Amino acid sequence: MIILTDDSGYSDLGVYGSEIPTPNIDALAREGIRFSKFYNNGRCSQTRASLLTGQYPQKVGLGDLARPQDETQYPGYMGYLSPASVTLAEVLRNTGYTTLMSGKWHLGGQRQTPDTIDRFEPLASELSKWPNARGFDEFYGTIHGHISYFRPKLGVPFVRQNEIIRQPPSGEFYATDRVTDEAIEMMRRANEADAEAPFFLYLAYHAPHYPFEAPESALDRHREIYRPDRVIQLLEARSRRLNLNGTLGHEVRQVGDSGKTLIDGEVKESFTDIHSAVAAMMEIVDSNVGRPVEYLRQTGELNNTLIIYMSDNGAGRIRAPIANWPLRRGKGNLLEGGIASHAIVHWPAGIDARNQVVRADAHVIDLMPTIVELAGAVYPRVRNENVIPPMVGQSLTGLFRGEEFERQQPLFWAYEG
Repeated sequence: MIILTDDSGYSDLGVYGSEIPTPNIDALAREGIRFSKFYNNGRCSQTRASLLTGQYPQKVGLGDLARPQDETQYPGYMGYLSPASVTLAEVLRNTGYTTLMSGKWHLGGQRQTPDTIDRFEPLASELSKWPNARGFDEFYGTIHGHISYFRPKLGVPFVRQNEIIRQPPSGEFYATDRVTDEAIEMMRRANEADAEAPFFLYLAYHAPHYPFEAPESALDRHREIYRPDRVIQLLEARSRRLNLNGTLGHEVRQVGDSGKTLIDGEVKESFTDIHSAVAAMMEIVDSNVGRPVEYLRQTGELNNTLIIYMSDNGAGRIRAPIANWPLRRGKGNLLEGGIASHAIVHWPAGIDARNQVVRADAHVIDLMPTIVELAGAVYPRVRNENVIPPMVGQSLTGLFRGEEFERQQPLFWAYEG
């Protein structure tokens, strides 16, 4: 099970120093390992492309974001996941896994007929770029990169399999909760169909990506904490917690007077609203992470299920000074605040260590070779007559056994020149 959040900052988790309560995610870290820095590609489509293919994004057509209309023929910047690539879901399905996805796709398939504005009417050709055509047996979520959390919009609808859901949702709707509901139902159906068959679940939350929306009851718990005059205290508290738990392996610098310059006038006006909303969104993510974990516990599969929790990139500009602390800058930037994130691996049956910090330079391209090795899968050379590039990452399985990890090749980044 790979759990991916969208735009959560490096220190947005309790175990990474945050004041936001994330007990379920923290428990995964205490019962497993957490990475000091786990590298991504600094932007959502690019990271998701690497996560699912084990390739640098430019190798699979997504050197930039997936685009609605203006796809190109430039191999590194097509704007959708290249057919000359193989996904983790395709590899695992060929190995006998049931493959499930709930949440955000954002890897292409957004082109639509020109006569629709408010409604999403995809071209027929786009379905070949959607999750069901890229190895997932079941899919619920959005093809687009952003949503409305409280009520799906006709222009950015939710999808089940290849069918757009046109009817308004029944009952209360909050996207993070609904994505989890669907994921658990998928797991239950897979278990009922064949309790012995392995499964792969890609649970890709939209939160805490903009728009910053959360129920009022959740917001109220955080408003007093996030005041513009408390920036220095917030950062110093995150520093103390990071220093206490030794996550970074060195003393985090003191904030000092520099904290006064970390938010500008434009952001200051909305500081409390934005940060309290994101704290509430992350608290809701945490409670939802606990739900599939509890389902696995009840079915007796938790110890034998590899769970990876991570973010697609650092927080964006407005939140970066606090959310990515103590790293510099954020999403869309190739400094550490953009490309280094928190990451947790939980697998009691396969990892002896508990509450251990791993300082290896791991990268999202390493997930494909890791899971291929653990699943006993075969990484193919050809997909639909297209030659597939070999994997470029390194397996992390030695880290799970407490072995030293040394990169054999340098890591590379490129973004907008």
